Amino acid sequence: MGDSCLWLANTNGNVFTISTRQQCLRQLVKTYRDGVKLKCIAAHCNGAWGIGHDHNVYVFVQSSDVPIRVQETTYENQRWAPLRGFHRSHLLPTDRGGWSDDVGDGDQPRECFQLPSEHWEWEGDWTIDNNFQGEVIPDPEGWMYATNFPGPWLLQSKWKSCVRRRKWIRFRRYTSTDVWALVSDTAVKDSGECFIQIAVGGFDMPKQPPGHLSVWAISITGDIYVRTNVTRDCPEGEDWQRLNTDTLGAVDISVGPTGQVWTVTWDGLAIVRLGINSEHVYGTDWVTVSYPDKDTRLMQLALGLNSLWVLSREGKVWFRKGISGGDLSSGNLSSVTGTVWIEMVGEMSYITITPNDHVFAIGMDDQEVYYRAGVTNSDLGGKSWQKLQLQEDIRGISTGSTSSCMSEMRNDSDLDESDCCCSDSVSVNSEVRSTPICDVVPVFSVVKSEMDGNEQPMQHGGIKTFSLPVLSAVSKECDFQVSPSEKNKGDISSVGTCGDITDGNFHVTLNNTGDINPGDAKVDSVMQTDDKIGNILKQSDDLFQDGEGVDNHCLSTPDVNESYEVKNESLTLPDNDKLKLTTKDRSTSQSLVNDSDSNMWSPRSSEIFNFVTDLLNSEPNETNHDAPDSSDRMCPDKIQKITNSGKCSTSLTQGIQCSNNIPNNKMAATHRTPYSDAIPNDKKPNSGNPWTDVISNDKKTTSSSSHDNQAASIGWVSLLPSEAYTGTITDNCETSMSKNQSSCRPKSLQSNEGRDGTAAVPEETLMSDHSVVEMFVLTPAMPRYCWMQLSGLACTINNPTKVYWLQPRKESESGKDLKSKISVAIRQQILKLLQERNLKETENFQYYESAIDKSSWVKKASMQWFHFGRHAGWLPCTVELEVALKEGDTGLLTVHYKHRRKEMDVQILIQDIVCVYRVSTANQSTVFAVHTADTVKIIRPYLLSPSSEVEANDWVSVICGANASLWNLRSAIPVGSVWSTTLRGDTYIHRPPTCHVKANEMCWIPVGGHLEYIETSPCGVTWALGYNHTVWFYSGGYGGGVFKEQSGVSKDVHLQTDVRMMSVFENQRWYPLVGYFGCGLLRETYNDGARHREQNKEDVKLPSSLWQWDGDWCIDYNAQGGVDNEGWQYAVNFRQSAFHVRKGLTDRARRRRWVRKCKLETLGPWLQVGQTKLSDISIQVDQPSSPSDPLVVWAVGTRGNLLCRIGITREKPQGESWVHIPTDHLFHTVSVGGAYRVWAVAKDGSAWYRTGVSPNNPQGSNWLQVVFPPETGAALSRISAGGTAVWVVDRNGALWYRKDITATFPEGTSWVQICDKVLDVSVGLSNQVWIVANANFSRNKYSRGVVYRRVGISEHSPAGTSWEIIIGSGWNHVSVRGQIEKYKSDML
Repeated sequence: MGDSCLWLANTNGNVFTISTRQQCLRQLVKTYRDGVKLKCIAAHCNGAWGIGHDHNVYVFVQSSDVPIRVQETTYENQRWAPLRGFHRSHLLPTDRGGWSDDVGDGDQPRECFQLPSEHWEWEGDWTIDNNFQGEVIPDPEGWMYATNFPGPWLLQSKWKSCVRRRKWIRFRRYTSTDVWALVSDTAVKDSGECFIQIAVGGFDMPKQPPGHLSVWAISITGDIYVRTNVTRDCPEGEDWQRLNTDTLGAVDISVGPTGQVWTVTWDGLAIVRLGINSEHVYGTDWVTVSYPDKDTRLMQLALGLNSLWVLSREGKVWFRKGISGGDLSSGNLSSVTGTVWIEMVGEMSYITITPNDHVFAIGMDDQEVYYRAGVTNSDLGGKSWQKLQLQEDIRGISTGSTSSCMSEMRNDSDLDESDCCCSDSVSVNSEVRSTPICDVVPVFSVVKSEMDGNEQPMQHGGIKTFSLPVLSAVSKECDFQVSPSEKNKGDISSVGTCGDITDGNFHVTLNNTGDINPGDAKVDSVMQTDDKIGNILKQSDDLFQDGEGVDNHCLSTPDVNESYEVKNESLTLPDNDKLKLTTKDRSTSQSLVNDSDSNMWSPRSSEIFNFVTDLLNSEPNETNHDAPDSSDRMCPDKIQKITNSGKCSTSLTQGIQCSNNIPNNKMAATHRTPYSDAIPNDKKPNSGNPWTDVISNDKKTTSSSSHDNQAASIGWVSLLPSEAYTGTITDNCETSMSKNQSSCRPKSLQSNEGRDGTAAVPEETLMSDHSVVEMFVLTPAMPRYCWMQLSGLACTINNPTKVYWLQPRKESESGKDLKSKISVAIRQQILKLLQERNLKETENFQYYESAIDKSSWVKKASMQWFHFGRHAGWLPCTVELEVALKEGDTGLLTVHYKHRRKEMDVQILIQDIVCVYRVSTANQSTVFAVHTADTVKIIRPYLLSPSSEVEANDWVSVICGANASLWNLRSAIPVGSVWSTTLRGDTYIHRPPTCHVKANEMCWIPVGGHLEYIETSPCGVTWALGYNHTVWFYSGGYGGGVFKEQSGVSKDVHLQTDVRMMSVFENQRWYPLVGYFGCGLLRETYNDGARHREQNKEDVKLPSSLWQWDGDWCIDYNAQGGVDNEGWQYAVNFRQSAFHVRKGLTDRARRRRWVRKCKLETLGPWLQVGQTKLSDISIQVDQPSSPSDPLVVWAVGTRGNLLCRIGITREKPQGESWVHIPTDHLFHTVSVGGAYRVWAVAKDGSAWYRTGVSPNNPQGSNWLQVVFPPETGAALSRISAGGTAVWVVDRNGALWYRKDITATFPEGTSWVQICDKVLDVSVGLSNQVWIVANANFSRNKYSRGVVYRRVGISEHSPAGTSWEIIIGSGWNHVSVRGQIEKYKSDML
């Protein structure tokens, strides 16, 4: 999933999730193949932990595009001996062992490495690592040499090299994803313990490995355990460690996001774990917290970041104020224990909290989910409880979840653990229940017995079963009233001709003559629902015809000389909307599925199927003669045709008709609907009770007329909630139901070997052992939506108004949403009146416009104008924008200002403007720049500063809109455009020109969205990355961003979110007798590492007014260079010394970095691609031969894993899925060049080349390492591969060109340095090179972010000759990989 989700568990132990991006619940259907039921869950952002009904601990790890892959490493050590050479046996007693780790500790031969558990598997065998710190080891066997242990190690042997070692590596992969994997607790069970409660948190604890979790559990005796070393690479942890609780038995525990722990004892007392920090993850001591009052005893609690919510034994809700989870390093006791208890309104049975302190709970009486509305950072207690209306999404339900959902219809306590099956009489709970019924889909099964010639039919063999989804009912609320006497199986004779009430199914068996065997019809506990359902059921037929369900033409007609059995097999849903057929008979002459087209039915089977559908769709006291003749109903002509042809006897209808012979005492076995009293008597069937009519198999009536009359009174058939299950009941087999699978199968359906024919169905749809297709059961919601537990630590809610299922919705008396609808007639009448009024108001003034000359409109404002020159500075001014109304007329931007008491003005023609953008400087948040062709050459744009950011955005939008026709803003971005981003994250493009355009005359047009990196291709496929590493692709629209209020300049734009990290350094200086103290007057306490200084971190400003803070300030423990336990770095002084971790005697300065998240929401023509986070992406630079040809796309994940995207074409730019590329190294950047040459840079700075990449094999085959640039040996950071050229940027900002790349030698020969002070580089298909330069590039005193283009590139000079300014400053990234060079003069 990888998304923010609320986890829920119902009383049957089934787990559901609901994402903040979605609208409906989804059950974890894949996890029930092993029958795991959970009684306790604790979720986190990447999965969950739980305790099953068997008291075992399980972990659920969500799958992702990047697998959990761990490298095992060991070193082989040898010493040289005279005349004998190198060998392990020559090691001295003081040397390290023959096999050890990197520092020489331990004895680690390759054979001692074992998989941690059954949930892991090896990837290949042990291999030698030939890479050392980014360089290739020249020894073919991978040996490195040194004079003695522990080194230093050299790549080549010297005359004094007496020891050597080599590195062996092997990878293992975690395989148990998206399932509940059993966690080993052998030591706990051996001590006679088992767990009853579990809690997870600590994922925001600083200075911990990636994916760290604090997993705490409570045993049945009240002891507290912790699971050690739970990380991303070890999701199941290592072992259980018991903590001392001073003999205080615990009953509940909660862990906060930063690792804080609260627990409740048997006496209802709350205790808190002290001493939890980055060094002591599990704390050091316990402290008690007083009761809320003398009569209140606590039962359950939920700990968030800055709040604690607790439930008492009576269900009262209490709130603990004063907790601060982000202040662990301060040692303040009150921030851990809180200050005061506050009683809240409401009574709940369970409560949970999210990482940002939003609260969910389960009601005490109704077992519904509630949300605490009004929770903010300033008011953590919220305002009120809001009841949620959660709905389930059943589209993703498959047959793999059959057992889980079917078992919900039965009470697990009614079955012994040793029971493997049940009898064909299902006990029904006699108590009255009032519960809503979810959507149900009855499915009929036809069981066919084959008789071939003189061969005698087997008693239980040759049965073919297939399921046909027929109808879909609507949600109703029914009162179930069942008599206890109906639990036992009745006698057929006691019911008359109706059969016995047994198993909730009915079936009719036809003999060879077409007559019905009266002894074969069995009926149990049937009901009729409201006749209003009929209209909705008719709509469901259209659903099947549109592909949502099963096609009405997927079965062929069976033979006449065969026995059929029509049964209502509970309420089921087909697997993935596909019909599944199984059979054991391979000799039948007519297959159940047409070989040529498995999705089409033959006319004969269609008639039989529609005949049954007709009977179910008929209204009470109405005949089928009144029904319309359609594909979903069977007209009388079709019925008569079947009767006359002998294919289907009319006596079939006698077994599916309503009967009036049911005794009154049997009516109690059926459940009634609240609408039964609302039905007029004249609309009810003859039985007098339309909800209790059952099936009769009266053998006497055989005429077609009686068939029509009796079939017209059929009622809707359903089942009681406790009796709903799937199965096939015949009169010669028993029904079996396993407790784990909860599915009924006839014992008679055994494998019939020796039969030589099967139905023409796909192999994957056949079942090897049984002929019954398991279906998903959607039954009454009593146990399914009766919630037992919630877990909210995986659900981060930033804006509740954007979460669909958190929005309050009004309810009508029936519980359905109120939707105000206006009829078409009323709507047309209102529109007509509005048009008439508009005509009356305007017809008298229609000639006024001709008297007024409107040739243009003017916009004016007072601003600040930056005057360049000797006396540079900001001056007050008046800006006037005049835009012509006529197409083709020019507009004018005029700036009036005073300089040295002189009135001056600057006039700019609108068509001369080439770019308008917002300046990215933090202290100039309201400034925007206007570029013309002249100002681009000297990098001196016209800088204007309105009074607010809103006004600045408005001016940028209006100026760009004035050039809408010239810039062609109202059209999609064409193929061949150049994409770029600014330091603010704004996106700009340069459209491909139709003629030669000089570099300073290129127009840059804004596009909506907020992005950090963009990658495009010559075929128009464009992908991008946000600052939070979210992946986006261009959807084909235009506008957004500054044009969001102008509908004419925006089309097909979507909501886009992005997150950035704001940082500030806290500085202190050492003083005698005082120690480290704030710098005071000598230096501000806080700064951003550059020139901007603040007295307090709270004074740090957001990038713009569109951003919002997302969380509080916290210490960055991952700062470059390392930090101590409190986050400090030390240096001799602030200006000339490098900061380090350990404090020295001369270190008089120290600093630590604080970070805080901020979030932005904007509009743009971008759609998100999955949940996988990426740090780099590259699309092939070659043009595909056709639109359907796949593109080669490679990417680098945030962990350094390489991925390949499958299924990307021009028509499908988002592709299908990611494929992981197993490698021995972690990578930083990747680029796909011409002829599918893939280049990549590892995190150690080494360059690699991938061989064997093609459209048919986008993953390639092998890696070849390319050495460092020999001149400096600097590690590489960026790479871009063009048609035949490869350019890289190292970590010092130097730009390098790879020399002598040819088809026979694609990795080249050497590196050539071009220039310094480069931030980013992009190379296109024609080997054109663009860069984004740092400040003071090429002796130019320009600020950071100027875009340059390399000129002079040719075959004789592939590295070019000089640089040409394109646009600047303030740019962050540029991509020309989609540009097609039409005018070579631009490069000369």
